[in-house]
Amino acid sequence: MREYSKVSPAFWTGDTGRKLKNLGPHCQILALYLITCHHATMLGLYYLPAAYISADTGISPEGAMEALGRLSEVGFCFYDAPSEWVFIAEMARFQVLQDGEPLDPKDNRIKGINKEYRNMPNNPFLFNFYGRYQKLFHLKECRGESPYGAPSKPLPSQEQEQEQEKAQEQKIKPLSAVADVALEIILKNEALFHITKADVSDWVKLFPSVDVIEVLAQIQKTCTTTPAKRKDEEGIREHIVGCLKMMQDRKETFERIWNRYPSKDGKKEAERHFRATVQTGDDLKDIHTALDKYLDMLQKNPTRPPKNGSTWFNNWKDWVNWEEPAYGKGTTGGSERKPAETAGTRAAAQGIATGAGHGAAAGFRDKSDEWT
Repeated sequence: MREYSKVSPAFWTGDTGRKLKNLGPHCQILALYLITCHHATMLGLYYLPAAYISADTGISPEGAMEALGRLSEVGFCFYDAPSEWVFIAEMARFQVLQDGEPLDPKDNRIKGINKEYRNMPNNPFLFNFYGRYQKLFHLKECRGESPYGAPSKPLPSQEQEQEQEKAQEQKIKPLSAVADVALEIILKNEALFHITKADVSDWVKLFPSVDVIEVLAQIQKTCTTTPAKRKDEEGIREHIVGCLKMMQDRKETFERIWNRYPSKDGKKEAERHFRATVQTGDDLKDIHTALDKYLDMLQKNPTRPPKNGSTWFNNWKDWVNWEEPAYGKGTTGGSERKPAETAGTRAAAQGIATGAGHGAAAGFRDKSDEWT
């Protein structure tokens, strides 16, 4: 429990203060309570059951929930009723920082803030907190996910308002002006690029085999946590489409390989292993080689049942170098394996393409390429 909280005179007279005043006394009381109550933390992100609010302030439970909703409308705080967690958007800035500037990297408070954030129970606002305060507090770990269908209203701050003005100049609509925003991706210049639900719908139609939301969330998280991988306004949409096309190609390639595999158990995990291990054109050729050898072994051993799909796709590389022992038939995969060259070394040595009859390696990159 904290012993004190900072409350600036601007709470009553600043822009936010005037907005709170216009919302009525219940909203003013609740806003002050959220900053000063004994449940609060300096980060402004904490567990707060509605019953506590009613008991401490005298506002009825219905009135408290209504006031929370109105405070959310002006961006003062955000409340998730199912989890009963609240996020006061600007509280950490005013409680921790002196002038709004990032903490010095040597500041002892950085370690404590990182520890508090790292140990905080799971809640819906972890990702939002990281996105807002990563630079200011030198946060090392991004927690939580950016959910699809995120609130169409922003978590406003003076810094974000400045970013939105920049976005206007760059002809990017600010989030508050877009009614159907699905999610945002931060750009090189730190402006926000907005992806609408219409964009998502179009991409779902174009790439029906791909989990579009999963891909977008991964790109968003990468751009949030790794500034070097951010794109500019012109490049971000091309990058998204390229990633979706690559995933579509890989999905279709997996389906073709899966149709050849004799066991149909464990498909979901098999695809996950495929995506993790088949990254290049040579990998694609090698997995075809491995499957050819495994199917040949099963044909020569008709009483041997095929492995669960998840198991085989997790270990398919064991079969690239497999050769049937010379001493007889009826062998099992894994015994008496003789080293053999992979598709990559064969292609380098012979100067010819391998994996004939299996199609082009569409959607697969060189090992040096990165897609997120």
